[in-house]
Amino acid sequence: MIRWLIAFLFFVPILNAQSQRKKLPSISYQNLIQCYPELKDPKFEFGVELPMLKKAIDQKYPSVKSTLRYRKILFTDPKLGTERHRLTISLQKWVKGQAQYDYYLEKLDKDNIGEMLAREEKFKNPLREAPEKFLLNATLVEDESLLVDTKPNELELSYKTSNDSVVELDLSQSNGKVQLKCDSKKTQGVLCLCLKR
Repeated sequence: MIRWLIAFLFFVPILNAQSQRKKLPSISYQNLIQCYPELKDPKFEFGVELPMLKKAIDQKYPSVKSTLRYRKILFTDPKLGTERHRLTISLQKWVKGQAQYDYYLEKLDKDNIGEMLAREEKFKNPLREAPEKFLLNATLVEDESLLVDTKPNELELSYKTSNDSVVELDLSQSNGKVQLKCDSKKTQGVLCLCLKR
């Protein structure tokens, strides 16, 4: 009997210490399920990864339409000199339901201040033709895009990619009542906020 009592007194503190060490779900995960409980998934419980979250959102709400808002490409090209250059392709307007894009080519100084270069070419499709023209034999430094996906049930997903990795994500209802904003911070990891109005 005394052995059982000693064993009990020995193991109870160990069990208590183990139960106290159980990790709590991350704040980002709590905000995720507060905004969109249907996206609850144990793989996000202790850390949200934006590429995986975007994939989960796309599976739950397939995109009806996807629109590129802008793409900025920093690059170097020996044909253009030693300076870095920036090619920007941006949405200008909608014409009969079709997105119309324009492009800008800049030469950057050491402080990343751009000087607009004259444009000789007129591209019918800047999304495809401008990168093909300016990036042939170039070395890419950074490639950033902002896209907006229209989803069913009046949902909209906007997300920013940097070198093909998702770095920001915003899932919101069109009436603006519920909005999930996630941002990848270099030192803190992914931070998600749930905004309800």
